[in-house]
Amino acid sequence: MSALSLAGTIGVSLNETLARVRIAGGEFTARWRIGSQKEGDDFEATITTSGPFEVQTQHAHVEPGGQFGWHKHSGIVIGEVVTGTLTFYEGDDPTCTPHPYGPGQGFAENGGQIHNSRNEGTEQVDVYFTYVMPPDIPRSFLVGNPGVCAFRGF
Repeated sequence: MSALSLAGTIGVSLNETLARVRIAGGEFTARWRIGSQKEGDDFEATITTSGPFEVQTQHAHVEPGGQFGWHKHSGIVIGEVVTGTLTFYEGDDPTCTPHPYGPGQGFAENGGQIHNSRNEGTEQVDVYFTYVMPPDIPRSFLVGNPGVCAFRGF
């Protein structure tokens, strides 16, 4: 797999999409076991769409000091950190509160939510993203710096 270079990112390599599945519109329900795999640990999620959608998976490496830049997505994103700590900042938070996610932790982002994710640690961050989005449009859109984190230097 080759790494993709995207303008607006610093110290980030995004691998090509690992998987892409197109699903017809309607309701999609997934059930799986989480945690210890014990009975009763079932988790159910339902996604209802107004048309067809794609599910894509991508792996990213973020070097120490690297960041994705301020951006938003065209659909839902679910992330899981494998190594290092990825710190998430919301573009509408005037206090620029850091939200760190370490190994084994996950997060979800709504489409259209302006944010920046950074590696403020000393080791590489490896993170997997799963995108649920309309088909045939870009996953991410770079946006202007909202200025909420200017006192932090970015």
